[in-house]
Amino acid sequence: MNPSNNINNKFSNFILFGGLMDRASREYTANLIYNYYFDEDFDGPSELAESSIAKEHPEWADIINKIFEENSFRDLSVNNDHLSLKITEEALKWLKEVHFEFEGEQEIYEMRKKIENFEESKDSMKNEHWKDLLKDLQKEYPDMSQVWNFYDDKLTEAMKKLRELKEKNKTYKQEEKELSAIKDKIEEDWKELYKRRRIQKFKELNYSKFSIFIDDWNEFYRRLEEFYFNLSSLFGYLGRFWDLSEGVWQNVDWDLFEKYAQILEEEKEIQKLAEILGRYQECEEEYRIELLEKTEIRTEWEIESSGKSEIKGVHFSDDLSSLLPAEVAFLGSPELEIIFSKNFVEKKLLTFEYQNRAKFEKEEKITEESKKLKEDKKGPIIACIDTSGSMHGSPERIAKTLIFSLLKIALREKRRCFLISFSTDIETLELTDLDRSLEKLMRFLTKSFHGGTDPTPAFHKSLEMLESEDYKKADVVMVSDFVMPSPSKDLLNKIEEQKEENKNRFHSLVITSQHNPNMLEFFDNNWVCNSEDIKSIKNLARGVVDSF
Repeated sequence: MNPSNNINNKFSNFILFGGLMDRASREYTANLIYNYYFDEDFDGPSELAESSIAKEHPEWADIINKIFEENSFRDLSVNNDHLSLKITEEALKWLKEVHFEFEGEQEIYEMRKKIENFEESKDSMKNEHWKDLLKDLQKEYPDMSQVWNFYDDKLTEAMKKLRELKEKNKTYKQEEKELSAIKDKIEEDWKELYKRRRIQKFKELNYSKFSIFIDDWNEFYRRLEEFYFNLSSLFGYLGRFWDLSEGVWQNVDWDLFEKYAQILEEEKEIQKLAEILGRYQECEEEYRIELLEKTEIRTEWEIESSGKSEIKGVHFSDDLSSLLPAEVAFLGSPELEIIFSKNFVEKKLLTFEYQNRAKFEKEEKITEESKKLKEDKKGPIIACIDTSGSMHGSPERIAKTLIFSLLKIALREKRRCFLISFSTDIETLELTDLDRSLEKLMRFLTKSFHGGTDPTPAFHKSLEMLESEDYKKADVVMVSDFVMPSPSKDLLNKIEEQKEENKNRFHSLVITSQHNPNMLEFFDNNWVCNSEDIKSIKNLARGVVDSF
């Protein structure tokens, strides 16, 4: 497994300051976990088993393997870079937390400090201090009392023998070596017991911590799975996974989405209404050119200057293999060799020019054109929704449900749908760009309608969108109670020009009977709906069908 610079940069904080194991092992761990969740064919447990972590840090290898066992995330994360990074980030964050909590445990801290203090002072420790150390080890590791007693006896015996030899002024190098060997063995056994105690305590801590971590992960997975399920069931569509770093998916109120989905099930006339708001593009005829080709093959000869079958003449070049004898003569004199070198650099050596005749077959294609009328397709929709205070209540519910229905249609049929909400100002939303607009859509569905009513900015924005390539064939529908002043004459002229030039149509959906009739004169179709009467909505849907 080759470390990735992208992974190393993403998790540089963990790699540099994670604390656990060593830097190289932390870097390896980050890449290991990411690759396991991103690459379906990557065998994380086998890679880990062959790594230095398994040999030098078995306690951490054990806990990383436990993470791999919780592999339900792979169903969602394979080939999903962002989700794999998110899962890796959460795993590394937890490993780091475990490390610092473990090292902060009082018992572990005291044992570690005792080892560190010993390392600093062992070279200057007197023999008597070693006996004091054995007494401490008897208390700390009572199960090893027989071993400590053995070392104590050996230490006492070696110290006595050494003292006697010194008193008799005899050599005692061998005895010092034996004494040093006993001390080394005490240190070795102590550190091995410390390592085992750490691993034991580490496992005890991790079993309790890991269950909490897995509970959090399972909740994380549940929400991700719910996110996928709700989007696919409500919209029948999933593009790429939404950017987890934005946190949008975490704040989605799926009960709200399901509320509007339920309304659509109960009031299918609103769904029908949304279905026909986009028109078929039937303006100018567009053709697709189909080409029929007939091929003829002819034999021709072609001159190739790179060939050397015959001499064509003489020319200047730097081709040493084609030099004229006169040029070669320059190399016989040191003075003339300079001139030769200059001519070579400037490509001014006299050389033979060759050519070659090659036979080849040439294909000549005769093309015939045929025209085929392109199939019409459903056009985009621009929906202007009145969010003023007069729309509060049932009109607001119908307006929001209609938008939700338009969203489903736009995603299912890959049609563009542009939402303009207005009161005294406007907000816009590209419904077909859901991965960037989900949060805005949620705000629209949850906001209360309030404020005054000024449709002018919404009309101007609609005209601007109709000038764009994506929406030039769109229908515009305005959903409102139309308790508002009429547009200015200048604005009405612009709307009429747009309708005449590009054949766009403007429709009104009037959700009240108390509307301003002058406001509706310039619309191509006006549909009046009593928001309190479901029969009114059914009749409205039939009328829209007849209009289209």
